[in-house]
Amino acid sequence: MKCDNAKSLLMDYLYEELDARSRGDFEQHLHSCTECMAELKSLQQTHKLFSALPEVEPEERLIFNASPRKSWFSEFRLPLPQFSLAKIGYAAGLAIVVLLVAGSLANLQIKNDESGFAVKMSLFPQQTQELSPEIQAAMLAQLREENNVILANYLQEEKRRNEKKLDVMLASYSQQLERQRRNDLQLIGRGLDAVRESQNSQLMKYEQLIKNVNLQQK
Repeated sequence: MKCDNAKSLLMDYLYEELDARSRGDFEQHLHSCTECMAELKSLQQTHKLFSALPEVEPEERLIFNASPRKSWFSEFRLPLPQFSLAKIGYAAGLAIVVLLVAGSLANLQIKNDESGFAVKMSLFPQQTQELSPEIQAAMLAQLREENNVILANYLQEEKRRNEKKLDVMLASYSQQLERQRRNDLQLIGRGLDAVRESQNSQLMKYEQLIKNVNLQQK
């Protein structure tokens, strides 16, 4: 299995949607690919982060209240935040706070049980209108798509940071090798100088000895 194929299965593996054969091939690839293993661990950490967020259980079924006039809430659109690696935890907490505040102002109630998924939000009590299954499915699909985009951006940012760290480590290692090479050359030069001095000293002794012998012979 190639890395491109393995990366396309990361989300399915995370949500345990792979069959036994695909899961076995994927896990075998993970043992031999550190890059895919690192991306999977990053996904698992992000998944744990979202799973740790508290769940609010509303008292009533989730329904949407139709208003006879245009509500200010319908004009309000909360833009999707651009999550970064350093702020993902802060953004998740901020989203919960905004949801709670908006819900308290607009009588927002959310519930997902065996009877279905429904939303209720209005400024004043009004007649209610349940969301159709098609709208519910579209909302859930959109939420999952946005989550995939956030995770993809997170993985891209994590990959960029890892590449930057690797470049810094390689540059540092190269500098250490250069320093070690210079130190070794200096040691070798000092050793050669010591050998030359020793040889010169021996030659001088031999020359002096020869002179002394010649003088004695005369």
